Amino acid sequence: MERSVSDASSTDLVTSTDSFTPTAPAANTLDKLKNVLSIVTVEPVLFLYMLATFMQYSVFQDLVYQKTCQSNFNSSVCQNLNNNSYALDVVQEQASHWILGSTAALTIPSIIVANYLGS
Repeated sequence: MERSVSDASSTDLVTSTDSFTPTAPAANTLDKLKNVLSIVTVEPVLFLYMLATFMQYSVFQDLVYQKTCQSNFNSSVCQNLNNNSYALDVVQEQASHWILGSTAALTIPSIIVANYLGS
């Protein structure tokens, strides 16, 4: 037979073995996040990183060409860049230097970190 709270004595309430431990939503969410991260391996993370990186390359190259052309020539030359061989050579030369510098700036720190983490 179940007793109501009013039927229970004060000693029953104090010595009760039932414990109420509320779980905070943040702790519960954090535990779920830890469980998900423990399941994920490096392959999906690396795939998503490389996908985003390679999608960025073509857009970045076009942006560098446009900015290099606009900094050296007027907009009419930039719109007809394929018809002007001198302007095309200048833009390609300067853009290749910018892209080379960007690639080096992104690669050198990753090489250092990879050597540190790999040892």
